[in-house]
Amino acid sequence: MIFADQDGSFPGYRGDKHKFSIWGESYGGHWVPTFADYFYSQNARIEAGELNGTSLAIDSVGLINACIDAETQMPMYPVMAANNTYGIKIFNDTAYAASMAALPQCLNYTRQCRELTASLDSSQSSGSDTEVNSACGKAYGYCFNHVARETGLGGLQDYDVSVMKP
Repeated sequence: MIFADQDGSFPGYRGDKHKFSIWGESYGGHWVPTFADYFYSQNARIEAGELNGTSLAIDSVGLINACIDAETQMPMYPVMAANNTYGIKIFNDTAYAASMAALPQCLNYTRQCRELTASLDSSQSSGSDTEVNSACGKAYGYCFNHVARETGLGGLQDYDVSVMKP
């Protein structure tokens, strides 16, 4: 049994106050590494005396079913939807062909997003450049609407296509 102190805390689970873990799933594949990088950069500034604060050590970073790289993952959305180990044909032949035909433009938009990010958003993580945000939003919208077609899953669960939604 686990017992709480009178103040509601669990003393058996007290850890180092200056260590923490960051976990995320799905789109967390983008923001978890960004947050981790931010903490590392702030810790470096604290240690260099450029910033007044307390360093916080990242004990672990975890990703579950994470979206990490659009250029790697996006081509597999239609493939998985048309030919998977479940034997479920999520995309019919017409949807599959349309997704594959849209893939080159999706990857082109993705590359444009990355190139603009590298040239215009010096921190590459602030999200403050409107041209970068526009290009990346265009890539995201196009890729998910024309290649991944996630709205086409119908009554299937988003994270387990072998199960129908309730």
